Amino acid sequence: MVVSTPDQARELAALLLRKDRRTAVAVVSTPAGSEQPLIDAAALARYGRGVIPVYVLVTGRASFAFADAMPDYTQVYGGAGRIYTPDLDWITDWSRSRLFLVHDPESGRRATDGLIGELARALPREERLAVTREFKGTVKMLVPPSRALVEGDGEDSTLATISPEDSVPALDVTIGQLVAEGQHVEGTRDVTTGYLDVSANVLPPERALDGLRVGEVVLVRVSAMTPDELIVEPYPRMAVRIPKARVTPNPFDSLDDLFWIGAVVRARVETIEDGLSLSMDDVDDDEQVRAAPSLLPGGPPWLEETGTAAWEGADYIAGQEVDLAEEEPHPSGDMTRPDVVSTGASAEYVQGDGGSAPSPLAVGGIAEGDARGRRIIELERSLAGARENLARLADRLEREREQVDQLRMELSLTRQLHREATHSVTQLTERLQHSMSQHRSASRKLARHESERDGTRGAAAEGERSLRTEQALFLDPEDQLRHEIYLAWAQLTPAQDKKQWPLPPEYIVSPGFIESLNSLEGVDHERVLRVVVEVLTGRVKDIPARQLHRLRMGTHSGQVRMREDGAIAFRVAVQVKTPSARRLHFWRLPDGRVELIDVAVHDHIDV
Repeated sequence: MVVSTPDQARELAALLLRKDRRTAVAVVSTPAGSEQPLIDAAALARYGRGVIPVYVLVTGRASFAFADAMPDYTQVYGGAGRIYTPDLDWITDWSRSRLFLVHDPESGRRATDGLIGELARALPREERLAVTREFKGTVKMLVPPSRALVEGDGEDSTLATISPEDSVPALDVTIGQLVAEGQHVEGTRDVTTGYLDVSANVLPPERALDGLRVGEVVLVRVSAMTPDELIVEPYPRMAVRIPKARVTPNPFDSLDDLFWIGAVVRARVETIEDGLSLSMDDVDDDEQVRAAPSLLPGGPPWLEETGTAAWEGADYIAGQEVDLAEEEPHPSGDMTRPDVVSTGASAEYVQGDGGSAPSPLAVGGIAEGDARGRRIIELERSLAGARENLARLADRLEREREQVDQLRMELSLTRQLHREATHSVTQLTERLQHSMSQHRSASRKLARHESERDGTRGAAAEGERSLRTEQALFLDPEDQLRHEIYLAWAQLTPAQDKKQWPLPPEYIVSPGFIESLNSLEGVDHERVLRVVVEVLTGRVKDIPARQLHRLRMGTHSGQVRMREDGAIAFRVAVQVKTPSARRLHFWRLPDGRVELIDVAVHDHIDV
């Protein structure tokens, strides 16, 4: 249906915003100053199969009225097109109704291919009136990211097409995750469109865990995240929640800085019998990874950790590389204006003056015939994949350009704030250095006074004690230690970094820590204080030489040492590559505070 008047446009907007609407609606617009749409509306109508209506909106008075009646950022005009799903989520989340921009006939063909893919996902499966036949064949070629060409086993070599969004839309996978070249597949083939439905042979989630053992490392796909947990899929539609504490040992890490939706990462199997549970904080890079299960019998692993997917690289047809440069260019002539767009399942043309039939690729069917015809169809599908990839790259480039402009504005403001902050920091640094100099002078005077007052305690045994003990400023050993930790932090942390790495006002010193410190031999006391400051300020996580890691129950145990209150034990290196190298142990409490345990040799693990 053509929408050419403001009243018709307002009626169309009212239809799209109805809460009781049951099906998706496709809307394509004409370029400014033209009544001929560059998007193939007939192809969309044919694929809609009489279920999804297609409207052609004339840019001008009609598109202005449509824009006024629609929510912001949901309009369409100037040659663009989009699919409006019935759930109305696109009103607040514009990504749910992707806008396909069109500037010329070439971009019009790309938009047509993209909208057909959107239609495939929006078309209600239960309302498709299709005649199907049982089909067996071999995958001959992958057309990334969403098509595969299958040749039948029969003598006539009937062709079929596999599309993930048409066959298994709930799995959210690409064609390279579903099938591979040379794979034998079975299913039901739609006689009208040539699409092959393989959903009946997909491995059910309950069998995806067959043979899985505790302790194995598997690949998972990140499907969602919150500040406190990561939600992953070891198999499609099998969601496993991993608490943040089992993802990273650093409580200051942010999950959205470490991962993104769709990322493929490693995880370790913790339990299976009481429900699958996974962890990621103790997986090493050199550990063997269990291959991901296949979605279909004989298919590729549904997840691959790195590298190029099986279908990327060169395009192949029947085992021979194809040079897409040899493809005949698509005619760039004018397209006729569709006076009426048929939405019936049997529609083949757009009624008008001189319209032409849509290509087999746009309609989604398979034209069977001689080898030359099949080769043309295969080349069209290869080109469609390239167009879709190019459209995604163009969209991404536009978004990144907008981000660059925003970052430039933020950078200009940040530079101004930095200049002002630098001036303030300079003044504060001078004042702090003066205060620290006065503090050190007062500390030395007080130490001399205390030493003279307690001179009677200077027996021979006391004479062997360290200068630190002779110059103690507090009677309570814990107060003395906290004082030394503060001085170490003040001296080791540059003035400009003190705000970024502050000494926490609250931390716990266990009695055993002071005892282990007093009996410590073979390591400088100042080194221990330096490590304590790094732990309390959190800088230890950025120092590889400290070897920060969780303390386990034993040398060969995989269980992390944890107290009843939820505190987790950690270990850091005070010394490395020396005999009986010392290690500092501490608890990380659930509220983020640190409790110092002791300083002991490397092999000591009893905390």
